Amino acid sequence: MFSTTLARADVLPATGSESVSLRRVLIADDDRVSRMLLTSMFAQQGYLVQAVEDGAQAVAAFEASPPDLIALDVNMPVMDGYAAAQAIRARACARFVPIIFITAATDEASLARCIASGGDDFLSKPYNSVILRAKVDALLRIHDLYETTSVQRDALARYQLRVDREHEFAQHIFHTVVEQPAYLSPNIRRLLLPSSAFNGDVVLTAARPAGGVHVFVGDFTGHGLGAAIGTLLIADLFYSMTKKGIALGEILIELNRKLKSTLPIGMFCAGAALSLDAQASRLCLWNGGLPDVLVYGGAENRRYPSQHLPLGVVGGHAFDGCMESLPVAPNDRVYLYTDGLIEAQVGVVIYGQERLEALIETGAGDALGDITADLGVFLAGVEQADDITLVEMKCMPDTGAIERAPAMLSRTSEWKLRLRFDIGQLRQLDPLPVLLQAIAELQNLGAHRENLYLILAELLSNAVEYGLLGLDSGRKNSPDGFLSYYTERAARLAHAESGWVAVECDYVSHHVNGGILTICIEDSGAGFEHERMLQDLQENQGLHGRGIPLLHALCRSVCYQGCGNHVEVVYAWG
Repeated sequence: MFSTTLARADVLPATGSESVSLRRVLIADDDRVSRMLLTSMFAQQGYLVQAVEDGAQAVAAFEASPPDLIALDVNMPVMDGYAAAQAIRARACARFVPIIFITAATDEASLARCIASGGDDFLSKPYNSVILRAKVDALLRIHDLYETTSVQRDALARYQLRVDREHEFAQHIFHTVVEQPAYLSPNIRRLLLPSSAFNGDVVLTAARPAGGVHVFVGDFTGHGLGAAIGTLLIADLFYSMTKKGIALGEILIELNRKLKSTLPIGMFCAGAALSLDAQASRLCLWNGGLPDVLVYGGAENRRYPSQHLPLGVVGGHAFDGCMESLPVAPNDRVYLYTDGLIEAQVGVVIYGQERLEALIETGAGDALGDITADLGVFLAGVEQADDITLVEMKCMPDTGAIERAPAMLSRTSEWKLRLRFDIGQLRQLDPLPVLLQAIAELQNLGAHRENLYLILAELLSNAVEYGLLGLDSGRKNSPDGFLSYYTERAARLAHAESGWVAVECDYVSHHVNGGILTICIEDSGAGFEHERMLQDLQENQGLHGRGIPLLHALCRSVCYQGCGNHVEVVYAWG
């Protein structure tokens, strides 16, 4: 028969609305006198006591309401103390409930069996209240420590589960924003080895509307989630601005403005960017804080060290987005990488620039594969200290730039657009992305965006460079001439006192999948000799003169009027 004794000895009384939480002790002993004696001793020490007569009752009482401590006699009917301790331990699972055996035995074998059966300590008869209290206090301290640890362990497990879910959510966002829109090409390969779940390095690749590609490799200060958040700030800007046809130098200025206004002080993004044209004949480079950009091929290998500040360090006009232009040939290889690669360290040995360049030199067939394998051997069994990124790009021409695009969906049956840019506006902005975006707002361009970009780019550049500024395209017959031509262009535009370019677009839909877009561009200049630029595309092996033949290839009609300062083209589909 169960019995319970309540006592408050050695426990401070409750005051006001406070309540006292008593420790609960379960005693199992078949001897009535021993049971009463233990009950009295525990009660005097301030415990709430439940006393039962055998091991089976002790197991049942534990199942009903687990106590803070259990005192078991060894020899009891129905179920002895050893069996009861084993049964209670099986039912306690992860919870720790101290068990102290009450025994008259003093031999080592019996005491060892008490411990082996699940006991934590033992108390020999006759009982000593001082020793009992010392043993019980010690066991309850262990019990409290175990409970605290269990609570912390459970809280940590819940926290880890929440963090894992947040990481999965964040990784989905990063994949959607940063990786999914990327331009995928067999000519661009990447090696990405993040040092943690999130990568502070970023690789962005996007196809240019006029053909060719923009590539950006960045390394944010630090690594992990904090550094990776910076990639979200720039990825969407990079992709959307490239899609609109904005020059990479202008994109870098906007990326810098965004990071400077958003990132905390001390955080920035070292980066390198390149723009390759559709014919893979010219590469524009910008390096702001990354290791040397390497270009392999031709008569000599070239390196381009950092000449600019990283993104997010300075704002406004202090940031320099000017890019270096250089001629390249098909199959030239370009390598961009973060310092995590050349500074990878095992003990006192650093991977180093020389080791990287040696593998690029000897691994022309698959340099990236050779570097990946070598790096794996070098870092075997060693934890990375920083993110590692390497991008290899082969300079190959874009052969699909002038293919006819599929049908363009119509938003409205017809519309007209008129824009006029004076010389001050032409100095401050590029009219091409402005015009292309305005057309896109009126018409769902779909795959026609690339063709329209090419058409508008040619028409606008002819109007500005040949019409307003009076430049001679013949100066672009050599790589040095290219640089001289665009230097002169910038100088004439900066000093021009007057001039304008007017654009008129007229769209008419023929049916749901077809329509006609008429584009008229007029400038206030003296015009140019457009007839001499009609050389066939395939016969043109020079460095310029492809623009007007390209217009004829893409458009239904191209008509120059007067001296060449007024042109009308018709782009049709469906």
